[in-house]
Amino acid sequence: MLSILSNTIQLAYVPTEIKNCFTVNSSVELSRETNTVCVNFEPSSNALCQDLPRGLNVSVTLSELADEVYDYVYDFNYSATRQFCFVCPECAGTTFFKSSYARVSLTSVAKTTSFTVGKIFRVQADYSKCFFESRFDPDEYYSQLAVEKHRLCFKAASTFRCTVLSKVYSVNSIKVSLQFSDREPLDFVYTGETALNTYFTDAGAYPSARPYSFHTVCFTSADNIYNIFAFNNFTTSSLTFKLTDQNNIPHVLLSNTFNVFYPSPFSENEQFRIVAATEEFQLLNCIKAQSFVKQAQLQSLGRYKTFVKLIFQPYNFANAAKILVFSDNEETLNFTAPVNYVVCTFDGCQDQIQEVRNLNMEEFHIQVQHFILIDDQVQTVAQNSNLKMSLMCWKEVTGVLDQTGLLLNFSYYDVPNCMFNERLDLIIKLNGENDSTFTEYQTTFHLINISFKSKLQVLKIPFQNATLNQILMNTEYVMVQACDITGDVIQELEIYDLTQTENTDDFNQIIVLNSILYAVSVILGAILIFIRYQCQKYKQQGNNKVNNSKSIQLKEIQMDENQVSS
Repeated sequence: MLSILSNTIQLAYVPTEIKNCFTVNSSVELSRETNTVCVNFEPSSNALCQDLPRGLNVSVTLSELADEVYDYVYDFNYSATRQFCFVCPECAGTTFFKSSYARVSLTSVAKTTSFTVGKIFRVQADYSKCFFESRFDPDEYYSQLAVEKHRLCFKAASTFRCTVLSKVYSVNSIKVSLQFSDREPLDFVYTGETALNTYFTDAGAYPSARPYSFHTVCFTSADNIYNIFAFNNFTTSSLTFKLTDQNNIPHVLLSNTFNVFYPSPFSENEQFRIVAATEEFQLLNCIKAQSFVKQAQLQSLGRYKTFVKLIFQPYNFANAAKILVFSDNEETLNFTAPVNYVVCTFDGCQDQIQEVRNLNMEEFHIQVQHFILIDDQVQTVAQNSNLKMSLMCWKEVTGVLDQTGLLLNFSYYDVPNCMFNERLDLIIKLNGENDSTFTEYQTTFHLINISFKSKLQVLKIPFQNATLNQILMNTEYVMVQACDITGDVIQELEIYDLTQTENTDDFNQIIVLNSILYAVSVILGAILIFIRYQCQKYKQQGNNKVNNSKSIQLKEIQMDENQVSS
Protein backbone atom coordinates (compact mmCIF):
# COMPACT_ATOMS: atom_id res chain seq x y z
CA MET A 1 0.00 0.00 0.00
CA LEU A 2 2.79 2.48 0.91
CA SER A 3 4.64 1.52 -2.24
CA ILE A 4 1.62 2.31 -4.40
CA LEU A 5 1.14 5.70 -2.63
CA SER A 6 4.79 6.60 -3.11
CA ASN A 7 4.56 5.86 -6.81
CA THR A 8 1.39 7.93 -7.05
CA ILE A 9 3.06 10.97 -5.43
CA GLN A 10 6.11 10.65 -7.70
CA LEU A 11 3.92 10.53 -10.83
CA ALA A 12 2.03 13.65 -9.68
CA TYR A 13 5.25 15.72 -9.87
CA VAL A 14 6.48 14.60 -13.30
CA PRO A 15 6.35 17.79 -15.45
CA THR A 16 4.65 17.85 -18.81
CA GLU A 17 7.11 18.08 -21.67
CA ILE A 18 6.56 20.69 -24.37
CA LYS A 19 8.49 20.09 -27.57
CA ASN A 20 9.82 22.41 -30.27
CA CYS A 21 9.86 25.59 -28.19
CA PHE A 22 13.20 26.87 -29.61
CA THR A 23 14.91 26.63 -32.99
CA VAL A 24 18.42 25.45 -33.86
CA ASN A 25 19.44 29.11 -34.07
CA SER A 26 19.54 29.17 -30.28
CA SER A 27 23.08 29.34 -28.94
CA VAL A 28 25.29 29.18 -25.85
CA GLU A 29 28.09 31.61 -24.94
CA LEU A 30 30.92 30.28 -22.75
CA SER A 31 33.30 32.74 -21.07
CA ARG A 32 36.57 31.37 -19.72
CA GLU A 33 37.54 34.68 -18.06
CA THR A 34 34.35 35.02 -16.00
CA ASN A 35 33.32 31.31 -15.79
CA THR A 36 29.88 32.18 -17.07
CA VAL A 37 27.34 30.43 -19.28
CA CYS A 38 24.85 32.44 -21.31
CA VAL A 39 21.91 30.84 -23.15
CA ASN A 40 20.57 32.81 -26.11
CA PHE A 41 16.97 31.82 -26.85
CA GLU A 42 15.53 31.82 -30.37
CA PRO A 43 11.80 30.94 -29.87
CA SER A 44 9.91 28.96 -32.50
CA SER A 45 6.65 30.79 -31.74
CA ASN A 46 5.00 27.57 -30.57
CA ALA A 47 1.79 28.68 -28.84
CA LEU A 48 2.00 25.77 -26.36
CA CYS A 49 5.29 27.15 -25.01
CA GLN A 50 3.48 30.22 -23.67
CA ASP A 51 2.57 27.96 -20.74
CA LEU A 52 6.18 27.93 -19.49
CA PRO A 53 6.06 29.68 -16.10
CA ARG A 54 8.19 32.66 -14.93
CA GLY A 55 10.15 30.51 -12.47
CA LEU A 56 12.34 27.87 -14.15
CA ASN A 57 15.39 25.74 -13.52
CA VAL A 58 17.82 26.34 -16.41
CA SER A 59 20.26 23.44 -16.79
CA VAL A 60 22.97 23.12 -19.44
CA THR A 61 24.72 19.90 -20.40
CA LEU A 62 28.19 20.46 -21.92
CA SER A 63 30.34 17.87 -23.63
CA GLU A 64 33.40 18.89 -21.60
CA LEU A 65 31.69 18.52 -18.20
CA ALA A 66 30.55 15.30 -16.53
CA ASP A 67 27.63 16.96 -14.77
CA GLU A 68 25.13 19.49 -15.95
CA VAL A 69 25.35 23.07 -14.63
CA TYR A 70 22.26 25.02 -13.68
CA ASP A 71 20.75 28.14 -12.17
CA TYR A 72 17.29 29.61 -11.67
CA VAL A 73 15.42 32.30 -13.59
CA TYR A 74 12.50 34.03 -11.87
CA ASP A 75 11.18 36.36 -14.58
CA PHE A 76 11.15 34.18 -17.70
CA ASN A 77 8.84 35.22 -20.53
CA TYR A 78 8.70 32.98 -23.59
CA SER A 79 7.91 35.85 -25.94
CA ALA A 80 10.39 38.37 -24.49
CA THR A 81 13.32 36.61 -22.82
CA ARG A 82 16.22 36.34 -25.22
CA GLN A 83 19.15 35.63 -22.92
CA PHE A 84 19.89 34.15 -19.52
CA CYS A 85 23.39 34.13 -18.00
CA PHE A 86 24.73 32.64 -14.81
CA VAL A 87 28.03 32.09 -13.05
CA CYS A 88 29.29 28.52 -13.12
CA PRO A 89 31.56 27.78 -10.11
CA GLU A 90 31.95 24.17 -11.30
CA CYS A 91 33.46 25.46 -14.56
CA ALA A 92 36.53 27.01 -12.91
CA GLY A 93 39.71 25.17 -13.83
CA THR A 94 38.01 23.04 -16.50
CA THR A 95 37.91 23.07 -20.28
CA PHE A 96 34.16 23.72 -20.38
CA PHE A 97 34.72 26.57 -22.87
CA LYS A 98 35.97 24.01 -25.42
CA SER A 99 32.65 22.13 -25.47
CA SER A 100 31.37 21.15 -28.91
CA TYR A 101 27.92 20.07 -27.76
CA ALA A 102 25.36 21.75 -25.49
CA ARG A 103 21.82 20.85 -24.54
CA VAL A 104 19.55 23.15 -22.54
CA SER A 105 16.59 22.19 -20.36
CA LEU A 106 14.00 24.53 -18.83
CA THR A 107 12.10 22.83 -16.02
CA SER A 108 9.43 23.76 -13.52
CA VAL A 109 7.19 21.62 -11.33
CA ALA A 110 4.59 21.37 -14.07
CA LYS A 111 6.35 22.05 -17.40
CA THR A 112 9.64 21.22 -19.11
CA THR A 113 11.27 21.67 -22.48
CA SER A 114 14.68 20.77 -23.87
CA PHE A 115 16.62 21.64 -26.98
CA THR A 116 20.07 21.23 -28.47
CA VAL A 117 21.72 24.53 -29.42
CA GLY A 118 22.91 25.03 -32.97
CA LYS A 119 25.89 27.27 -32.09
CA ILE A 120 28.44 27.50 -29.28
CA PHE A 121 30.43 30.74 -28.88
CA ARG A 122 33.63 31.18 -26.90
CA VAL A 123 33.47 34.66 -25.42
CA GLN A 124 36.70 36.58 -24.84
CA ALA A 125 35.85 39.27 -22.30
CA ASP A 126 38.26 42.13 -22.98
CA TYR A 127 37.65 44.92 -20.49
CA SER A 128 40.90 46.70 -21.33
CA LYS A 129 39.19 48.70 -24.09
CA CYS A 130 36.24 50.03 -22.12
CA PHE A 131 37.84 53.44 -21.52
CA PHE A 132 40.19 55.80 -23.29
CA GLU A 133 43.45 55.97 -21.37
CA SER A 134 44.90 59.43 -22.03
CA ARG A 135 44.60 62.07 -24.67
CA PHE A 136 46.00 65.58 -24.47
CA ASP A 137 44.12 67.31 -27.27
CA PRO A 138 41.54 69.53 -25.50
CA ASP A 139 39.12 68.94 -28.38
CA GLU A 140 39.30 65.18 -27.92
CA TYR A 141 37.78 62.78 -25.45
CA TYR A 142 39.95 61.14 -22.78
CA SER A 143 40.07 59.89 -19.21
CA GLN A 144 41.50 62.26 -16.66
CA LEU A 145 42.07 62.79 -12.96
CA ALA A 146 40.68 66.05 -11.57
CA VAL A 147 42.50 67.15 -8.41
CA GLU A 148 41.24 69.76 -5.95
CA LYS A 149 42.46 70.66 -2.46
CA HIS A 150 40.11 68.25 -0.67
CA ARG A 151 38.50 66.38 -3.55
CA LEU A 152 39.68 63.82 -6.10
CA CYS A 153 37.62 62.80 -9.15
CA PHE A 154 38.45 60.14 -11.72
CA LYS A 155 36.61 60.69 -15.00
CA ALA A 156 36.74 57.48 -17.07
CA ALA A 157 35.91 58.19 -20.72
CA SER A 158 33.84 55.37 -22.19
CA THR A 159 34.77 53.90 -25.59
CA PHE A 160 31.27 52.41 -25.94
CA ARG A 161 32.88 49.01 -26.58
CA CYS A 162 31.71 47.44 -23.30
CA THR A 163 27.96 46.94 -23.20
CA VAL A 164 28.23 45.87 -19.58
CA LEU A 165 28.41 49.58 -18.65
CA SER A 166 24.84 50.02 -19.87
CA LYS A 167 23.67 46.99 -17.87
CA VAL A 168 25.07 47.84 -14.46
CA TYR A 169 22.86 46.52 -11.71
CA SER A 170 25.00 47.36 -8.70
CA VAL A 171 28.49 48.67 -7.93
CA ASN A 172 30.28 46.38 -5.49
CA SER A 173 33.48 48.39 -5.02
CA ILE A 174 35.41 51.24 -6.58
CA LYS A 175 39.09 51.99 -6.12
CA VAL A 176 41.18 54.88 -7.39
CA SER A 177 44.88 54.12 -7.08
CA LEU A 178 47.59 56.78 -7.44
CA GLN A 179 51.10 55.72 -8.43
CA PHE A 180 54.24 57.74 -7.64
CA SER A 181 57.88 57.26 -8.53
CA ASP A 182 59.10 58.29 -5.07
CA ARG A 183 56.53 56.95 -2.59
CA GLU A 184 54.11 54.10 -1.98
CA PRO A 185 50.84 54.03 -3.96
CA LEU A 186 47.89 55.84 -2.46
CA ASP A 187 44.41 54.25 -2.72
CA PHE A 188 40.95 55.75 -2.36
CA VAL A 189 38.46 52.89 -1.90
CA TYR A 190 34.67 52.81 -1.84
CA THR A 191 33.27 50.30 0.65
CA GLY A 192 29.88 51.82 1.25
CA GLU A 193 30.95 53.93 4.23
CA THR A 194 33.76 56.04 2.80
CA ALA A 195 33.57 59.58 1.46
CA LEU A 196 32.41 58.50 -1.99
CA ASN A 197 30.28 61.37 -3.26
CA THR A 198 28.70 60.02 -6.37
CA TYR A 199 28.79 57.57 -9.22
CA PHE A 200 27.23 59.08 -12.29
CA THR A 201 27.38 59.62 -16.03
CA ASP A 202 27.76 63.00 -17.75
CA ALA A 203 26.52 63.58 -21.27
CA GLY A 204 27.97 66.09 -23.68
CA ALA A 205 28.87 66.80 -27.28
CA TYR A 206 31.59 64.72 -28.88
CA PRO A 207 33.33 66.10 -31.98
CA SER A 208 31.20 65.44 -35.08
CA ALA A 209 28.15 65.43 -32.80
CA ARG A 210 28.96 61.97 -31.43
CA PRO A 211 27.67 61.44 -27.89
CA TYR A 212 30.18 60.72 -25.16
CA SER A 213 30.00 59.47 -21.62
CA PHE A 214 32.14 59.94 -18.53
CA HIS A 215 31.88 57.48 -15.66
CA THR A 216 32.98 59.67 -12.77
CA VAL A 217 33.74 58.82 -9.17
CA CYS A 218 34.75 61.40 -6.58
CA PHE A 219 36.32 61.08 -3.16
CA THR A 220 36.74 63.75 -0.51
CA SER A 221 39.57 63.95 1.99
CA ALA A 222 40.32 66.00 5.09
CA ASP A 223 43.98 66.03 4.00
CA ASN A 224 45.37 68.54 1.53
CA ILE A 225 45.50 66.51 -1.70
CA TYR A 226 47.43 69.29 -3.44
CA ASN A 227 50.39 68.66 -1.12
CA ILE A 228 50.52 65.01 -2.20
CA PHE A 229 50.90 65.95 -5.86
CA ALA A 230 53.22 68.90 -5.21
CA PHE A 231 55.84 67.10 -3.13
CA ASN A 232 55.73 63.66 -4.80
CA ASN A 233 56.28 62.69 -8.41
CA PHE A 234 52.98 61.37 -9.71
CA THR A 235 53.16 58.88 -12.61
CA THR A 236 49.79 57.19 -13.27
CA SER A 237 46.37 56.60 -11.79
CA SER A 238 43.91 53.75 -12.24
CA LEU A 239 40.22 53.27 -11.58
CA THR A 240 38.95 49.77 -10.80
CA PHE A 241 35.21 49.03 -11.05
CA LYS A 242 33.87 45.84 -9.50
CA LEU A 243 30.23 45.62 -10.50
CA THR A 244 27.39 43.20 -11.10
CA ASP A 245 25.19 43.39 -14.19
CA GLN A 246 21.47 42.72 -14.46
CA ASN A 247 22.18 39.01 -14.94
CA ASN A 248 23.96 38.96 -11.57
CA ILE A 249 27.32 38.33 -13.26
CA PRO A 250 30.34 40.08 -11.73
CA HIS A 251 32.71 42.16 -13.87
CA VAL A 252 35.96 44.00 -13.18
CA LEU A 253 36.69 47.03 -15.35
CA LEU A 254 39.90 49.04 -15.35
CA SER A 255 40.72 52.53 -16.57
CA ASN A 256 44.20 54.12 -16.59
CA THR A 257 45.39 57.66 -17.12
CA PHE A 258 48.36 59.87 -16.33
CA ASN A 259 46.50 63.03 -17.33
CA VAL A 260 45.92 65.27 -14.31
CA PHE A 261 43.83 68.41 -14.36
CA TYR A 262 43.67 71.02 -11.59
CA PRO A 263 40.34 72.92 -11.75
CA SER A 264 41.50 76.40 -10.78
CA PRO A 265 40.90 80.01 -11.88
CA PHE A 266 44.63 80.16 -12.63
CA SER A 267 44.78 77.08 -14.88
CA GLU A 268 44.87 77.03 -18.67
CA ASN A 269 44.47 80.80 -18.99
CA GLU A 270 48.00 81.81 -19.89
CA GLN A 271 49.93 80.24 -22.75
CA PHE A 272 53.58 79.56 -22.03
CA ARG A 273 56.24 78.51 -24.52
CA ILE A 274 59.29 76.62 -23.31
CA VAL A 275 62.92 77.28 -24.23
CA ALA A 276 65.38 74.62 -23.07
CA ALA A 277 68.79 76.06 -22.21
CA THR A 278 71.61 73.98 -20.69
CA GLU A 279 71.01 74.82 -17.02
CA GLU A 280 67.43 76.07 -16.98
CA PHE A 281 64.11 76.29 -18.78
CA GLN A 282 62.64 79.61 -19.80
CA LEU A 283 58.83 79.86 -19.60
CA LEU A 284 57.95 82.52 -22.14
CA ASN A 285 54.69 84.23 -21.32
CA CYS A 286 52.29 85.64 -23.91
CA ILE A 287 51.03 88.54 -21.83
CA LYS A 288 47.37 89.45 -22.33
CA ALA A 289 44.89 91.71 -20.57
CA GLN A 290 43.72 88.69 -18.59
CA SER A 291 47.28 88.22 -17.31
CA PHE A 292 47.01 91.32 -15.13
CA VAL A 293 43.68 90.14 -13.71
CA LYS A 294 45.21 86.80 -12.77
CA GLN A 295 48.24 88.46 -11.22
CA ALA A 296 45.99 90.68 -9.08
CA GLN A 297 44.03 87.61 -7.92
CA LEU A 298 47.30 85.86 -7.11
CA GLN A 299 48.62 88.78 -5.07
CA SER A 300 45.34 88.98 -3.17
CA LEU A 301 46.22 85.65 -1.55
CA GLY A 302 48.90 87.39 0.52
CA ARG A 303 52.53 86.40 0.87
CA TYR A 304 52.84 83.35 -1.31
CA LYS A 305 55.63 81.16 -2.56
CA THR A 306 55.70 79.07 -5.71
CA PHE A 307 56.76 75.49 -6.21
CA VAL A 308 56.92 74.82 -9.95
CA LYS A 309 57.06 71.53 -11.85
CA LEU A 310 57.82 71.15 -15.53
CA ILE A 311 56.66 67.72 -16.71
CA PHE A 312 57.44 65.83 -19.92
CA GLN A 313 55.02 62.94 -20.45
CA PRO A 314 55.16 60.48 -23.37
CA TYR A 315 51.94 60.29 -25.37
CA ASN A 316 52.28 56.49 -25.36
CA PHE A 317 50.83 55.28 -22.06
CA ALA A 318 53.13 52.23 -22.15
CA ASN A 319 56.10 54.61 -21.75
CA ALA A 320 54.84 56.19 -18.55
CA ALA A 321 58.13 55.30 -16.83
CA LYS A 322 59.86 57.84 -19.09
CA ILE A 323 58.12 60.81 -17.45
CA LEU A 324 60.68 63.54 -16.67
CA VAL A 325 59.96 66.09 -13.93
CA PHE A 326 61.90 69.28 -13.22
CA SER A 327 61.06 71.22 -10.06
CA ASP A 328 62.13 74.54 -8.60
CA ASN A 329 61.08 76.22 -5.35
CA GLU A 330 63.11 79.41 -5.79
CA GLU A 331 61.19 81.08 -8.61
CA THR A 332 57.91 82.97 -8.03
CA LEU A 333 55.16 82.83 -10.62
CA ASN A 334 54.33 86.17 -12.23
CA PHE A 335 51.62 86.23 -14.90
CA THR A 336 52.75 89.67 -16.11
CA ALA A 337 56.46 88.86 -16.40
CA PRO A 338 57.61 88.13 -19.95
CA VAL A 339 59.72 85.19 -18.72
CA ASN A 340 59.43 82.82 -15.76
CA TYR A 341 62.10 80.22 -14.98
CA VAL A 342 62.61 76.62 -13.92
CA VAL A 343 66.22 76.44 -12.72
CA CYS A 344 68.22 73.28 -11.98
CA THR A 345 68.14 72.59 -8.23
CA PHE A 346 69.01 68.88 -7.96
CA ASP A 347 71.95 66.63 -8.79
CA GLY A 348 71.94 65.38 -12.35
CA CYS A 349 69.51 68.07 -13.48
CA GLN A 350 71.76 69.36 -16.26
CA ASP A 351 72.17 65.83 -17.61
CA GLN A 352 68.39 65.46 -17.68
CA ILE A 353 68.00 68.79 -19.47
CA GLN A 354 70.46 67.55 -22.09
CA GLU A 355 68.33 64.40 -22.37
CA VAL A 356 65.29 66.58 -22.97
CA ARG A 357 67.14 68.58 -25.62
CA ASN A 358 67.78 65.31 -27.48
CA LEU A 359 64.18 64.07 -27.28
CA ASN A 360 61.71 63.97 -30.12
CA MET A 361 59.22 66.48 -28.75
CA GLU A 362 56.46 65.17 -31.02
CA GLU A 363 56.30 62.12 -28.72
CA PHE A 364 55.90 64.10 -25.50
CA HIS A 365 53.25 66.21 -23.88
CA ILE A 366 54.60 69.15 -21.88
CA GLN A 367 52.88 70.85 -19.00
CA VAL A 368 53.88 73.23 -16.23
CA GLN A 369 52.31 73.21 -12.77
CA HIS A 370 52.79 76.14 -10.39
CA PHE A 371 51.78 75.16 -6.85
CA ILE A 372 50.94 78.31 -4.86
CA LEU A 373 51.94 77.90 -1.20
CA ILE A 374 51.00 79.89 1.88
CA ASP A 375 52.60 78.74 5.14
CA ASP A 376 53.97 75.64 3.37
CA GLN A 377 50.48 74.49 2.37
CA VAL A 378 49.41 74.45 -1.27
CA GLN A 379 46.35 76.66 -1.64
CA THR A 380 45.81 76.52 -5.40
CA VAL A 381 47.48 75.41 -8.62
CA ALA A 382 48.16 77.21 -11.90
CA GLN A 383 48.46 74.62 -14.67
CA ASN A 384 49.29 75.05 -18.34
CA SER A 385 49.25 72.08 -20.69
CA ASN A 386 50.06 71.16 -24.27
CA LEU A 387 53.06 73.48 -24.39
CA LYS A 388 55.54 73.81 -27.25
CA MET A 389 59.30 73.69 -26.69
CA SER A 390 62.26 75.02 -28.65
CA LEU A 391 65.98 74.87 -27.93
CA MET A 392 68.11 77.79 -26.80
CA CYS A 393 70.15 78.99 -29.78
CA TRP A 394 72.33 81.56 -28.09
CA LYS A 395 75.33 79.99 -26.44
CA GLU A 396 76.83 83.23 -25.18
CA VAL A 397 76.30 86.96 -25.54
CA THR A 398 79.08 89.42 -24.67
CA GLY A 399 79.01 93.19 -24.79
CA VAL A 400 81.45 96.02 -25.38
CA LEU A 401 80.31 99.47 -24.30
CA ASP A 402 81.47 102.94 -25.38
CA GLN A 403 79.91 106.40 -25.33
CA THR A 404 78.05 105.88 -28.60
CA GLY A 405 76.45 102.52 -28.09
CA LEU A 406 76.65 98.84 -27.17
CA LEU A 407 78.31 96.20 -29.32
CA LEU A 408 76.85 92.72 -28.86
CA ASN A 409 78.74 89.57 -29.86
CA PHE A 410 76.71 86.35 -30.28
CA SER A 411 77.82 82.73 -30.34
CA TYR A 412 75.42 79.86 -31.04
CA TYR A 413 74.70 76.24 -30.22
CA ASP A 414 74.60 73.86 -33.13
CA VAL A 415 70.94 72.92 -32.75
CA PRO A 416 68.34 72.02 -35.39
CA ASN A 417 65.56 74.46 -36.24
CA CYS A 418 67.38 77.41 -34.70
CA MET A 419 65.30 80.50 -35.44
CA PHE A 420 68.44 82.50 -36.21
CA ASN A 421 69.16 80.26 -39.20
CA GLU A 422 66.52 82.14 -41.16
CA ARG A 423 65.64 85.66 -42.14
CA LEU A 424 63.35 87.19 -39.56
CA ASP A 425 62.38 90.51 -38.03
CA LEU A 426 63.17 90.90 -34.34
CA ILE A 427 63.05 93.43 -31.56
CA ILE A 428 66.12 93.38 -29.34
CA LYS A 429 65.45 94.60 -25.80
CA LEU A 430 68.09 95.42 -23.21
CA ASN A 431 66.95 95.12 -19.61
CA GLY A 432 69.30 96.18 -16.85
CA GLU A 433 68.72 95.36 -13.18
CA ASN A 434 70.54 96.28 -10.00
CA ASP A 435 68.74 95.71 -6.71
CA SER A 436 65.46 97.65 -6.99
CA THR A 437 66.62 99.75 -9.95
CA PHE A 438 65.18 98.62 -13.26
CA THR A 439 65.73 100.26 -16.63
CA GLU A 440 64.78 99.23 -20.11
CA TYR A 441 66.13 100.29 -23.47
CA GLN A 442 64.99 98.85 -26.74
CA THR A 443 65.70 99.23 -30.44
CA THR A 444 64.48 97.47 -33.53
CA PHE A 445 66.66 95.97 -36.22
CA HIS A 446 65.93 93.80 -39.23
CA LEU A 447 67.76 90.69 -40.42
CA ILE A 448 66.45 90.89 -43.97
CA ASN A 449 69.97 91.14 -45.39
CA ILE A 450 71.27 88.09 -43.54
CA SER A 451 71.74 85.07 -45.79
CA PHE A 452 69.40 82.15 -45.20
CA LYS A 453 71.67 79.96 -43.03
CA SER A 454 73.91 82.57 -41.45
CA LYS A 455 73.75 83.57 -37.79
CA LEU A 456 74.22 87.16 -36.76
CA GLN A 457 77.47 87.48 -34.83
CA VAL A 458 77.82 91.23 -34.25
CA LEU A 459 75.16 93.84 -33.60
CA LYS A 460 75.72 97.47 -32.65
CA ILE A 461 72.94 99.24 -30.77
CA PRO A 462 73.49 103.02 -30.90
CA PHE A 463 72.55 105.07 -27.84
CA GLN A 464 70.15 107.96 -28.31
CA ASN A 465 70.51 108.82 -24.64
CA ALA A 466 73.99 109.75 -23.41
CA THR A 467 73.25 108.53 -19.88
CA LEU A 468 72.52 104.95 -20.98
CA ASN A 469 76.23 104.13 -20.94
CA GLN A 470 76.51 104.91 -17.23
CA ILE A 471 73.18 103.26 -16.41
CA LEU A 472 74.16 99.97 -18.05
CA MET A 473 77.59 99.97 -16.39
CA ASN A 474 75.95 100.29 -12.96
CA THR A 475 73.60 97.36 -13.39
CA GLU A 476 74.33 93.94 -11.93
CA TYR A 477 73.64 92.38 -15.29
CA VAL A 478 72.12 93.24 -18.66
CA MET A 479 69.40 90.95 -20.02
CA VAL A 480 69.40 90.70 -23.82
CA GLN A 481 65.99 89.67 -25.11
CA ALA A 482 65.04 88.64 -28.64
CA CYS A 483 61.35 89.40 -29.21
CA ASP A 484 59.02 88.86 -32.12
CA ILE A 485 57.35 91.82 -33.78
CA THR A 486 54.46 91.67 -31.25
CA GLY A 487 56.91 92.14 -28.39
CA ASP A 488 56.70 88.60 -26.97
CA VAL A 489 60.08 87.26 -25.85
CA ILE A 490 61.52 84.42 -27.92
CA GLN A 491 64.62 83.85 -25.77
CA GLU A 492 66.89 85.83 -23.48
CA LEU A 493 70.40 85.65 -22.09
CA GLU A 494 72.29 87.66 -19.47
CA ILE A 495 75.54 89.61 -19.77
CA TYR A 496 77.22 89.84 -16.37
CA ASP A 497 80.54 91.39 -17.41
CA LEU A 498 80.25 94.32 -19.77
CA THR A 499 83.52 95.53 -21.30
CA GLN A 500 83.89 99.30 -21.54
CA THR A 501 86.12 101.21 -23.94
CA GLU A 502 86.68 104.96 -24.29
CA ASN A 503 88.13 104.66 -27.78
CA THR A 504 85.50 104.72 -30.47
CA ASP A 505 88.11 103.65 -33.00
CA ASP A 506 88.65 100.44 -31.02
CA PHE A 507 84.91 99.97 -31.01
CA ASN A 508 84.74 100.31 -34.76
CA GLN A 509 87.77 98.08 -35.20
CA ILE A 510 85.95 95.31 -33.35
CA ILE A 511 83.03 95.66 -35.72
CA VAL A 512 85.32 95.61 -38.75
CA LEU A 513 87.31 92.65 -37.38
CA ASN A 514 84.16 90.65 -36.73
CA SER A 515 82.85 91.52 -40.19
CA ILE A 516 86.12 90.34 -41.74
CA LEU A 517 86.03 87.11 -39.74
CA TYR A 518 82.45 86.55 -40.79
CA ALA A 519 83.30 87.22 -44.46
CA VAL A 520 86.29 84.87 -44.25
CA SER A 521 84.11 82.13 -42.76
CA VAL A 522 81.60 82.56 -45.60
CA ILE A 523 84.37 82.43 -48.23
CA LEU A 524 85.95 79.36 -46.64
CA GLY A 525 82.57 77.67 -46.55
CA ALA A 526 82.06 78.41 -50.25
CA ILE A 527 85.56 77.09 -51.06
CA LEU A 528 84.87 73.86 -49.16
CA ILE A 529 81.62 73.38 -51.03
CA PHE A 530 83.38 73.97 -54.36
CA ILE A 531 86.19 71.53 -53.50
CA ARG A 532 83.67 68.88 -52.46
CA TYR A 533 81.77 69.37 -55.72
CA GLN A 534 84.96 69.05 -57.82
CA CYS A 535 86.02 65.90 -55.93
CA GLN A 536 82.65 64.29 -56.60
CA LYS A 537 82.87 65.36 -60.24
CA TYR A 538 86.36 63.87 -60.74
CA LYS A 539 85.33 60.70 -58.90
CA GLN A 540 82.34 60.29 -61.21
CA GLN A 541 84.52 60.86 -64.28
CA GLY A 542 86.98 58.23 -63.00
CA ASN A 543 84.17 55.72 -62.52
CA ASN A 544 82.94 56.39 -66.05
CA LYS A 545 86.45 55.77 -67.47
CA VAL A 546 86.75 52.47 -65.61
CA ASN A 547 83.33 51.38 -66.83
CA ASN A 548 84.23 52.33 -70.44
CA SER A 549 87.54 50.42 -70.18
CA LYS A 550 85.75 47.32 -68.90
CA SER A 551 83.25 47.61 -71.73
CA ILE A 552 86.03 47.78 -74.36
CA GLN A 553 87.81 44.78 -72.81
CA LEU A 554 84.57 42.81 -72.79
CA LYS A 555 83.98 43.57 -76.47
CA GLU A 556 87.54 42.47 -77.32
CA ILE A 557 87.06 39.20 -75.45
CA GLN A 558 83.77 38.58 -77.25
CA MET A 559 85.49 39.27 -80.62
CA ASP A 560 88.31 36.82 -79.78
CA GLU A 561 85.77 34.16 -78.86
CA ASN A 562 83.92 34.70 -82.12
CA GLN A 563 87.16 34.34 -84.09
CA VAL A 564 88.02 31.11 -82.28
CA SER A 565 84.57 29.64 -82.87
CA SER A 566 84.75 30.53 -86.56
